[in-house]
This record gives sequence, C-alpha cells and structure tokens, in this order.
Amino acid sequence: MTLTVRPAALDDVTGLCELLNAVDLAEIGRPETDPHTVESDLRRPGVDLARDSWVGVDGDGRFVAYGLLWDVARGERIDVDLYTLPDEDAAGRRLLELMEDRAAQKAAENGVPSAVVHLYLNSSPTLDTTLLDARGWRVIRRFNVLTAPCRRTGTRCPCPTR
Repeated sequence: MTLTVRPAALDDVTGLCELLNAVDLAEIGRPETDPHTVESDLRRPGVDLARDSWVGVDGDGRFVAYGLLWDVARGERIDVDLYTLPDEDAAGRRLLELMEDRAAQKAAENGVPSAVVHLYLNSSPTLDTTLLDARGWRVIRRFNVLTAPCRRTGTRCPCPTR
C-alpha cells in the first residue's frame, strides 16, 4: 500500500469527519463525530497544524489515519489523538512514530528532558495495541464517557429503567 503522510488542514474537515466516523462505527457501532468537533480540534489553541497534525492518505486518496498533538501543560505532558481505520496498522505505526518524535521536540522546547505522552483510546480501539505495547506504552487510567438526557429548562428527563 502506498501511504502519503501530510499535515492536516482546515479544508480536511469533511474527510477527517468521515474517517473518524468510520472509526466510531468500528469501535462503538455508531458515528459520533461531527464536523464542528473536528474543526474545533484543528483550531485548538497552540496547535501548529504544519508540525502537530498528520493525515495518512492511501494511494486512492482515502484518509486512513489521523493524528493530532497538543501541549496544554507546557511541560513534559503532551496529549495526542490517533485514529486509524481497521487493518491500517502501517499507517498507525508511521503516525505514532511521527507523533512520538514531535512530542520529544515539544518537551525540549518546554525545557524538560523528555515527554510523557498521553494517548486516549477507546476500550476496543481500531489501532493495533500490540504496536503500543512493543513501543513501551502502558495503560495508566481507564475512564467512561457518560451521557444524560436533559430538557431545555435544565430539568432532567426521566431516566430509562433497566
């Protein structure tokens, strides 16, 4: 497979949204990403798209992987998101390498000797976790995303019974 990696751009919102929704379908069974969320991530303060984002594009022009790095702490902690389509392990591996290198650069820019990179993954990710294990990544925390129906008035809707 031919893989081209380039920085993300604001013009990529639609294609990235399609990629993220394909990942959502594979991981949780339904699309959950909207264009506004993608655009907000790309416009995150302090993110330099030319240096802090990556899009993996296959030979047919299809987006198969996407990574974004941000540095809120301005210290050793660097946060990243990495999304890959199922069976696109080579693309995931390449973006992960680039993100790890950039995280080390950001740490150096922040005046610290190394980066502690935080990657958020779904409990059943499309990314091959053996790749993470082989590169020394480890789980430090698990969490849940919760939802609650609310009315416009701010009062809670009745919760469904189990």
